Amino acid sequence: MPDRTPVIVGVGLSDYPVAPHLTGYGHQVQAIRRALDDSGVRKDDIDGLMTVGNNGFMIDDVASMAEYLQIRHQWCEGTQYGGSATEAFVDHAARAIRSGKCDPVLS
Repeated sequence: MPDRTPVIVGVGLSDYPVAPHLTGYGHQVQAIRRALDDSGVRKDDIDGLMTVGNNGFMIDDVASMAEYLQIRHQWCEGTQYGGSATEAFVDHAARAIRSGKCDPVLS
């Protein structure tokens, strides 16, 4: 059985708030590109996706984001948690990876 120990392998941030010309999708795409570059993971290998809005940029529909990014997800979550979203998403992603639902997760 393969090792399913979750690890964080890449981090990316958008240029918010100094890029007001970007939409919510634009900020998420910018952060995603940077996280993928940092991690070395290819976008085509992603099969888990989580999204959450911040600073007025709400991406409420994770399926729409997956379609926009052309990610074929096996598992996704787009629940809004407010200020605790980061902690909740790390926990939920780790559970999804441990259970074999997906690997890797983009959040």
